[in-house]
Formats: sequence, structure tokens, C-alpha cells
Amino acid sequence: EYLTTTISDRNGAYLSDLLKPGKYFIKILGYTPPSFTLSKAGDDDKIDSDITNDNGDATTSLFQINSGEINRDIDVGILPGSSTKLITFPNPAIDKLQLTFNTNISEDVAIYVNSISNEKIKEINITSKEGTNVLDIDLSDLNTGYYRIILEIDNEIIDIKTILKLK
Repeated sequence: EYLTTTISDRNGAYLSDLLKPGKYFIKILGYTPPSFTLSKAGDDDKIDSDITNDNGDATTSLFQINSGEINRDIDVGILPGSSTKLITFPNPAIDKLQLTFNTNISEDVAIYVNSISNEKIKEINITSKEGTNVLDIDLSDLNTGYYRIILEIDNEIIDIKTILKLK
């Protein structure tokens, strides 16, 4: 269960002001091991990572958040050239599906919504921006059932997710 999600800016800074005091960990969506630099690899905080996998893949160790605290110590070192997967949220979805994916440069992207038997139902073409891309897909015109979401970048299928659409 996620309490909140956030997207970092181009410099990696992020903000979540919805948390109450307590113990938390961070899970990085869209990346899988071995995409991260080693945790506590040296004394250069810019090249090591706080990803320890202590709470599952791509997670930090538990840390304490106190009332009014600003914590700038938790960081993630991402290895150059690490590939990103397509993240779909929520699943199951009702009327709207949010897609999140990363690209290293601005490039042509096609997103297909296909039936489970691979019949194309919807095609969305965009030009991505460098970094994290977030896109909302309207599913309100689809019937209840399973669908495949296909992410294609420069004519190469990058990832396929199966989602459940509810009415």
C-alpha cells in the first residue's frame, strides 16, 4: 500500500508534505535491481545510493520523519543507461489510467491500448520529454475487462502491462 507518490524534479529533489510523523521507507517505481549504485559505497553521497532493498526491490531502509522535519539525506544513485519500465496506476482502473515512464532524450512514443487478444483499440502518439513522463489515459469508453498497455519508443516495444478495467 502506497501512502503517497511523488515525482522528482530534474535534479532529483522531491517533496511529500502529506506524511505524518512516523517510520517510512521509499520505493522507487519503474526501476529494478541492478539499476542502482551501491548503497554506502563510499564517502561521495552523489554516487552512492540509499537503496538497500530492505523492504523489497528498489526500497530504502526505514527512516524516521518527525513533525516539520526536512530530510535531504535520502538519495538514489541510478546507473547510467539503466532501462525504465512502464508503470501503470491504478490497476484495476475505472475511468482513468496513469502511465509513467522515463526517456533519456525527447523522442517519439506510441502507447497502444489493445484487447487481450491483441486487437488495437486505442493509439496515442506523443513526443516524450527527457526524464520522467506522466500521461493520463481515458478509459471511460472501454468495457469492463482485461487490456494490454504497450509502450513503444522509436518503433521498439519497451514494455507491456496487462490491466483490468472496471466500470
